[in-house]
Amino acid sequence: MEQQRTYSIDEVIKVCHLLNLHNLSKSYAFENEISRKDLNRMAKDSDGIYSGDEYKELRDYLEQIYQCEYRLRFDQPVHSCRIFFQSFRHKKYICEKVQNNRYSFSIKQTNLNISREWSAFYHLDETSNVNNLKVNAKVSTAYYNGIHLMPEWDYAEMVRDPKLSGENQLFLKDFWANQRQVNPVMLSKTSDLQHSLYGTAFIPSGEQLWIIEMEKPDVLFLSSPVRGYIDMIQSDVKSIVNHSGKQKNEAKFGPLAFLKYSSLVLLGIVVLFTINVGQWQEYRWFMMLLFWLQFQIFIGILAFIIKKFPNQKH
Repeated sequence: MEQQRTYSIDEVIKVCHLLNLHNLSKSYAFENEISRKDLNRMAKDSDGIYSGDEYKELRDYLEQIYQCEYRLRFDQPVHSCRIFFQSFRHKKYICEKVQNNRYSFSIKQTNLNISREWSAFYHLDETSNVNNLKVNAKVSTAYYNGIHLMPEWDYAEMVRDPKLSGENQLFLKDFWANQRQVNPVMLSKTSDLQHSLYGTAFIPSGEQLWIIEMEKPDVLFLSSPVRGYIDMIQSDVKSIVNHSGKQKNEAKFGPLAFLKYSSLVLLGIVVLFTINVGQWQEYRWFMMLLFWLQFQIFIGILAFIIKKFPNQKH
């Protein structure tokens, strides 16, 4: 089996510049904490370097990624998976995997199944309903931030503290096993990866998991079966994507479209009135002009209201 080719972040960004996908290159730079100065340097270095077929496959991947509306990101402490897709109706999505700062890409010619991709990436059984814990733990935000940076010896001592509740002790052990990191799941627009449309995080605990929820001033650790958690993610993401698609369809008939089509209908009515124009007296032209002007002003006012209050029902 042929080994899949991988690319460095420098190669990915330079090819983005070569294809004039500047927003995409900025997103990659942001996620990899690349400064504007280094980004500009990469842009200059890309001039004329990747003409030819050496990076043809990478160019094809990036061009298709740029056409996708959304990106769903799964993270583990050592690697991540990013899924680019247009909608849940499209029979194609692009899988981008990052490990040891090397990028690889693949195209799946089928509808996106979040549950399947999520369970394959995290190596968890998507059908598992095990929830032996059925407990919730709670700590302060300061405590939660502190355990990420606490020295190993102090962390081990804290876990052995007899005053610590059983659920908190179990969480700390699972947190340690996950390299003191959480596994975030985030949905973003491909055109704006710096802002998330949806986010959640968890850490595995045997056949089940802990959901991490920020509820200021505390952080909650909620035990959950795998099946329930992935169902929640799939439902939430689908709801956001479908709602966004509905808003996009509604936007197609925005104020300008309303003004255009309403004016055409009004013009059609005026034309019907002029069928017997040969029998008109001279003052009827003035009446017709006044009729058209009044309704055209009314249509303009309605278009302004639609533009000013787009989320209201009119």
